[in-house]
Parts: sequence; structure tokens; C-alpha cells
Amino acid sequence: MSDSSAPTPTYGYAASTANAGEATFHVNDLWRVIKNRWPTSVTILILVMATGFVVTKLQPKIYESSAVLRVEKENRDLQVFQTSYESFDPVFFQTEFELIQSKKVLNPVIIKLGVANRLCKVMELPEGSISDDQAFMIFRKSYLQVRPFRNTKLIEVVCQSTHPEEAALYANAITDAYEEFRRSEITGRSDSGLKVLDGEVQKQKKLVSEAAAKLFAANNYREYLELHGLSVQLTEALAEHWHARMREELQVKLEDSSDLQGILDQGYRGSRYSFGYPACPDLEQQVQLCELLDPARIGVELSEEFQLHPEQSTSAIIVHHPEAKYFNAN
Repeated sequence: MSDSSAPTPTYGYAASTANAGEATFHVNDLWRVIKNRWPTSVTILILVMATGFVVTKLQPKIYESSAVLRVEKENRDLQVFQTSYESFDPVFFQTEFELIQSKKVLNPVIIKLGVANRLCKVMELPEGSISDDQAFMIFRKSYLQVRPFRNTKLIEVVCQSTHPEEAALYANAITDAYEEFRRSEITGRSDSGLKVLDGEVQKQKKLVSEAAAKLFAANNYREYLELHGLSVQLTEALAEHWHARMREELQVKLEDSSDLQGILDQGYRGSRYSFGYPACPDLEQQVQLCELLDPARIGVELSEEFQLHPEQSTSAIIVHHPEAKYFNAN
């Protein structure tokens, strides 16, 4: 005696037909339940929607404000006649990305804006319950988002708050704090360089002054004048060297004459103007120039007669315009 019932196929057309029939059965069964109990289904739907509406209304509104930063490496060369095509540096970008979220940048903002007390009010805690370190952690985790723009040098600083003005205040303060930190870094390096230069100026001033004083006291006037003339001419040569370096950085040095006599005849673009010379004889203008440059940072002072001291010093204004010459008879 054999069993006449055939097994259900597990693959092929027969299997897909069986699965489709089973799915149809479940859909019909679900529809039958909804049809018979629609009052209950509608009530549940209304309760869910009402609960969502109430929760949304009870929650405080959160506002976002953003500011965009462009982070670039310090450019130590002049870029006047050409565009800088510096490639994207992912390591530097990541470093600055993390710096924006660090205590070095955020702590001044936390302290300046009194973020700790603001958080106490939001969290309904007594004033002083949150320290600045705790405020830093809370603010960074819940109120701040830093988003990079892919393959660019741009970073978006996004701040959140229940007040739109406060969110904007946070975002702007963070970007200002980051820029101030970068400026202080650059200024610090410049100050270090100026200190080294000041030390070298004082060293050379002492060497030349002492040697000249000894020659003068010994009535060796010829040697004294030769030493004095050499020191002054070396100062002038150094000024010309830096003028050439500036023309190179300004991308105009290719216009320089190829021979020394041509250079001496001003065979290059632009001019180096120093007050007291025939092209600009008003020596009193040194006052304005010194106010701009502050040469006291490297131990150089301006006398009442508008002369630079030590004497082995010079100042100038560099003009790179092609028509800038000492005298133009045309």
C-alpha cells in the first residue's frame, strides 16, 4: 500500500507557485483581521500620531548655526604674480580638523562666553555646578559638530543651541579662536626669528664699534675710515641681496640684467627707495617708516636727526612696478 500524497517541491516552478500561494493566504488573513477590527486599528494609529505630535511639541527647538573655515599651511613665500597650486595635504588637514575640537581652541571660547554657566541654566542646575573642563566635554559632545568638505581645504563648524543667536555666537567664536591660535603660532615663530636677529645685530654692532673705537683712539684714522666704509658698504650689499631675493619671490627676477654693470645701472624691474637719497631726500619720512616696521624689535633705533643706529643699518621701500625708477627724464 503506497502513500498517494506527493511531497511539496522545494525548488523550481512548483516551489515558487507554492510560496506565492502561501503569501497570498497571509495577506488575505491580515486583511480579514483589519476589516473585522478596524475600530481598534484606527484608534491605535491615532494614539501613535497624537503621541508623536505631543512629544515633538514638548521638546525644545534646536537651532543650528555654521561657519566655514579655510585651513591652509603658512605660506612663507610671496605669491603675487602667480597662483598657488599647493596640493591637498590630508595629514595637515586632519591635524587642523582635530585642533578645532581641542582644548587649545575651545577652552578660550568656553571661558570667554561662560559656557559652563549657560549649561547650568539649560540643565537646571545651580550655578557653578559644572566646571570649565566638564563644560568642554559636554559642549564638544552635544553642541558641536565639525564637518570636512571632501577633498577641499574647507571645514564647517556647526553649533547647536535652543536659541539661534547663541548657536551663531558659538560658531563664530570658535572660528575666531582658531584663527587667533594660528596667528599666535605664526607670530611666535616670527618673534623667535626677531630675537635671533636682534642678538646678531647687537653682536656685530659691538664688534664693529669696539674695533673702530680702538683705531680712532690710536690715531689710525685711515684704518678707521676703511673699517667704517667697509661696514657701511656691507650693509648696502646685504640690502641689495634682499632686494634681489624679493624680486625672485615676486617672480620678476627674470627681467634682471645678465651682467653686473646692467644691475648697477638699475637693469631690473622696480626700485629700492631709501630716504635721504636724491630720489626721495626727505629724511624725516624715516619716522613713518619706523612706525610701520618697528625696528626696535631688532635693536635698531632712530635718532633725533632721523638717522638709524647702529650706523650699519639701512631701510628702504621696495616698489616692483615696471615704471618705478629713481629718475625718469621722459
